[in-house]
Amino acid sequence: MNRDGIALMARARTDTQAMRELGMRYLAGTGGFPRHERLGLEYLSHPSIRDTREVTRILCDHLPVGRLLELGLEARLRKSADEGSPLALIKLGVLLVGRDSVARAQPLIERAATLGEPSALRLLALWQALKTASETDLGRALFAIPDLGLGGLLVVMADQGARRGDLEVLARCIRLSLVDGVRPSAASVAAVRAWFALASRSATVGPGPSSTQIETCLASLADQGDSLATYWLGCGCAGIEVGGLRAEAIVGAANLRRGVALLVKAGDAGVVEAWLPLYRLHADPRSSVANPGLARFFLEKAALAGIVQAQRRFGAVLLKEASSIEATERAVGWLHTAAEAGDPLARELMATLVLPATGSEAQAEAALDIVREADPWLAARLGLARRFGLTKLEALCLDPVQARRPWGMVVAANPFIGHPRMAAPRAIPALGPAAQHTLADCVALFASAGVRPPLMEAGYRRASARQRALFRRKKIDPALFFVKAGATQLDALRRGTRWAWLAAEPLKRALATGASAPDR
Repeated sequence: MNRDGIALMARARTDTQAMRELGMRYLAGTGGFPRHERLGLEYLSHPSIRDTREVTRILCDHLPVGRLLELGLEARLRKSADEGSPLALIKLGVLLVGRDSVARAQPLIERAATLGEPSALRLLALWQALKTASETDLGRALFAIPDLGLGGLLVVMADQGARRGDLEVLARCIRLSLVDGVRPSAASVAAVRAWFALASRSATVGPGPSSTQIETCLASLADQGDSLATYWLGCGCAGIEVGGLRAEAIVGAANLRRGVALLVKAGDAGVVEAWLPLYRLHADPRSSVANPGLARFFLEKAALAGIVQAQRRFGAVLLKEASSIEATERAVGWLHTAAEAGDPLARELMATLVLPATGSEAQAEAALDIVREADPWLAARLGLARRFGLTKLEALCLDPVQARRPWGMVVAANPFIGHPRMAAPRAIPALGPAAQHTLADCVALFASAGVRPPLMEAGYRRASARQRALFRRKKIDPALFFVKAGATQLDALRRGTRWAWLAAEPLKRALATGASAPDR
């Protein structure tokens, strides 16, 4: 920096003209000063000069149109153009080409040309050579003049269009900037990504870029490690819709194996929505990539990632195949997780494991109040029996503390039944908060005794006799609390294959699933 520059900086502390001059030199990088936009804007933003005509002219002449838009200076750009600034006229024309149409921009650019602006003269010459071309071709001519800054404008407009949810503006910018067969610029790729992110969440999508353009840009993003773009491209190659976009609008031609590879890559990179499409592709026996083992693996990955419909479906698959109480517990646990997240189909499927009690809730509550005064231990068991659909034998022999699970309870093997299969344990889920509260209260009561509860010390026959006597004395209907179920029905609730036959319809609904697109 020379002495004149140092003197200018000293005067700029108090002299408004020096402030303007110094700000302009920093913006332009002239007069011995390096280009430094932040410092230039700081000097030009001083309250004493920031709203003056001269500062407006400096900003519009030295900042790219995209940067002007980003800083919220569009009104100043229009004002400067109205005052006849050639650079402001052509920059406003560039803005209108990107946002609206060539027809609206052309008068501004012609006026800039009459004022001798070289960029305007060059642009008009290009348009003259493209007289019979489409408006998109005319707009693309802007890219032949790099100093107009349309690339930077595209980035800003893409960002603003994404924040406003304006698919039309984004699509127009992309059509202006992309040429089939030409490597897309970073700005074009960013615009396509913003457009696709919006389009994938929209039910209806208007005209957008061609599938070739989208595929090229998504492939470029995927190569750069963009996991979401990898997911979108994988869906397109695998023939899967993404939001309102059909697969044909994403890629020029389907390629299932490429799509699977991309989806696996996206899933490993953290796009958990990729696991469910991978499950469907490998579970379909008609697919060329069908593989039941991999399908099960991908479904479990989706469930572990927290996708509710995958949790419900994985729980249904496990329950259908369950041949032991441990497998059933795991299956019910997944269904419970999905139901807690608000999945009605998971709750419907869990309800098939609970035998329904008869009578109204009001009658049952009144009867429980009567029993509770005489025998609180029995009343706690009766509450469990009604909420969880227990038989009399199960209710009077159950140890609630040992039976409790996060998702409900497991009725342990019954010592009073000689047949091994009929004495097997049974998993029963809690259908809602009321069942969970009843179980928690019962466990608290039994655990507070410090010893085994009285009814568990007595034999089943003695406990049953006391219950019958109390019910006769108080005129209580046993059907309010104890379900009646035959050996075949109880056995079906313990064995996955038989249960699947009994619960065929809700199981079919629970196994149905739709596509899922990430909302980012």
